[in-house]
Amino acid sequence: MIALALLALAAATALVVSAAPLVVYATTLALLGFAHVVVELRYVRDRFARRIERRLIVAWFLLLGLIVASRVTALLRIALPFDRGVAELALLAALLLVTALGAPRGRRLAALALSAPLGAALWMAPPAAALALLAFAHNLTPLGFLAERLRGRAAAPALLVAGIAFLVVPLLLLAGAGDLLLERLALPRSDGAFLAIGEVDDHFTAFLPPAWLAEEFAPRLFTAAVYLQCAHYFAVLHVLPRLGGGGAGAAAGSAPELAVAAPALPWRRRAIVGAALLTGAALLFLFHRSFPDGRRIYGVAAALHAYLEWPLLLAVVIGAAPFRAVPPAHASLAATPRLGAPA
Repeated sequence: MIALALLALAAATALVVSAAPLVVYATTLALLGFAHVVVELRYVRDRFARRIERRLIVAWFLLLGLIVASRVTALLRIALPFDRGVAELALLAALLLVTALGAPRGRRLAALALSAPLGAALWMAPPAAALALLAFAHNLTPLGFLAERLRGRAAAPALLVAGIAFLVVPLLLLAGAGDLLLERLALPRSDGAFLAIGEVDDHFTAFLPPAWLAEEFAPRLFTAAVYLQCAHYFAVLHVLPRLGGGGAGAAAGSAPELAVAAPALPWRRRAIVGAALLTGAALLFLFHRSFPDGRRIYGVAAALHAYLEWPLLLAVVIGAAPFRAVPPAHASLAATPRLGAPA
């Protein structure tokens, strides 16, 4: 029943996004963007902080601090002697490199082989194209967090639902299913100007490389990206807090048995989500007053969590020492709530 409800919600969201992609993009970004950054960072702290060696964390946050500083200089309109996009991509490549080098010796070569092609592709691509594709791919990262978190009988059906929501539905939107359904249902579209932020195609660069802006599929790809933004927000704000961090595990050098602690109290989760949403509501005024300025301010916070996801997920895959996955015996069904069930 829960799976069907989630799939129905995904279908309804896809239909609404198809009808008004710019309205949904701007409204959800302004209202939920900051909230989802706060909630995701808290989940990452609870789930992973004590399972990663301090030296790797320090390296990550030194590099992430440079990315955030670059965003701040852009916000303050401070000229730099280098291209900010190139600098961000170089710092992301460095994040992947230090994570790969932190892998156990037997996995280090495989880790470098896994991360090097991505780093090389980002470095060789035009910066604007690479950043746009990263923004698009960022909205798929909840799949990685769910795959790492879920265990037992709850995992397979939950990941199936997540796969349909994050992969199948966007592909259908890209194929034009949303437009076709709107025509069949005789529903109106609102893909023109919204408030004072311009036309829908003025915002294609948020997710599309410059070379694709004039392509026939550009509006459908933007619609799919906006739908994924909504799915990403739902997963971070609703699903991950209900699953809970599951305990951060043990500190470096301790026994390999990493006990799964009880999730945080529900009222604490609601308080954090509520406070973040209220902050997002306050930022909505700023977005309304100047959408570009609001987006740049949000981009400073967003950079921290968006760039942290990639080395973190790489560490999950390769087991960067002393990063340890929670043993299945301690991540049982009892410790892993069913998707949608009260934690």
